[in-house]
This record gives sequence, C-alpha cells and structure tokens, in this order.
Amino acid sequence: MSRVAALLAGLLLLAGCGGQTASTSAVATGTPAAWLPVVAKGCPTCAPCATDTPTPEPPPVVELEIYDCAGDITDTHWVTETFGAVSWSEGSLAELRCSIGPSVLVAHVEDGAGQPVENATAVLHWADAPFLPPELQQCGVDRGAYGPTNANGDIGFGLGPGSYYYPPAGGPHLMYVAGGGSCLSGLGMLGGTNHQHLDSGWVVATTQVERVGTDWGYSRGAVLQDMSIDGRRMWVIRAP
Repeated sequence: MSRVAALLAGLLLLAGCGGQTASTSAVATGTPAAWLPVVAKGCPTCAPCATDTPTPEPPPVVELEIYDCAGDITDTHWVTETFGAVSWSEGSLAELRCSIGPSVLVAHVEDGAGQPVENATAVLHWADAPFLPPELQQCGVDRGAYGPTNANGDIGFGLGPGSYYYPPAGGPHLMYVAGGGSCLSGLGMLGGTNHQHLDSGWVVATTQVERVGTDWGYSRGAVLQDMSIDGRRMWVIRAP
C-alpha cells in the first residue's frame, strides 16, 4: 500500500503545474479525501505553466527614403520645397515617391523581410469623406475611404478636383495603414501640374495590421477600377 501511495503522490505532484496538489498524507492513509480533484488554485511555490501564446512580432525598423520626380534619392527639404506642408510621424512609413501622370495615390505595403503584405488596410482621409468603422479610426480622424492591398501589396485611391492644392499649404488628404503606426498628412495633387503627387511605401509587421479582408469602404456611388499604374496592376477606388 505504501508503494501505491508513493506512486500516486508523485503523479499528483507532476499534475500540479500552476496549482496545489492534494495532500500526500491523505493518500498514504487511504482517506477518501485523496480522491478529491487534484488541482486547486493558488499554489505559491509551483512554477508557472508554459503557454501557447505566441511572442508578438516586433515592429520592423524603418528608415524613410524619398525619391524626387526623376527617381533620384532626395531629402525632406525637397518635400517641403516641392509639396508644401506635408508631414508624417515615424513608424511604418518607409518611402515617399514623386508621381506624375496618373491621378491615383498609390500605397505599397511590405513586411520587415521585404515581402508584399496582402489584405493590409490602407485608409485615405479627407474632410467630408464617409465615416470609418471605429476599429479603423486612427491618426485623429474618423472619416475616409479604405481598402485592402492586393497580393503585390498595392492599393490605389483615385484623386479628383478637390485634391488639388498650392504650396506652401498642404493637400487635403491624410493616409495611414491601419495598425501601422505612422500618419502621413498634407497629400494631394499640385495645382497646375499633370496630377503631380506623392505615392507612399509602408513597412509593417504582419501582426500589426488591421485586416478587413476584401472589404472596401466607400459610398455615394464610388466604383472600383482595375488599373495598371506604372506597370503594376491594382484595384483603385474612385469617386463618381
């Protein structure tokens, strides 16, 4: 009987991760209390149980690169001199690139390894845009259009007459990738130009982004266009 009691006591101790084991003395004496449930909360000496919770992916280290209208690397001074009051917060914004021709503001999203992120949610704000779902309201705004990046990490937003502006003011739009951490404001098209504007690139941890699947958010008869922008096919949300 003592051998059986010792064996049972050992098994009970092994079962006691994170909790209190039953009394071994009760087992040794054959008292029915030994067959009460093994684990009781509050064991102060037991080591914590291992969990299956994954370690969060850390945000990638992002360094901003800026390209002028000739495709050459430039600096923030050029942005201010050319586009006026454009501003951003550090975080996930990785690239600003001058674009001339298409009246489409393109955002490209990658992960920290340089791979495109599909179904990341990009948001473009302006003052009288439709209201955003609460989970997508960031950067101090609650209105905008939104949609998912494609398999190449791209998404486009069509710009219209209300997107034109003249420096030194900034443009009427603000953009962000939901969950990414950066806010990019002052976007728009320069007045008197062939739709000259700034496209953007973003780098995010895949666990950071808020995803809406294939959902597109807009109203008032907006349409989706399958377009090729600089040789890259993407969906573009465009107001009627």
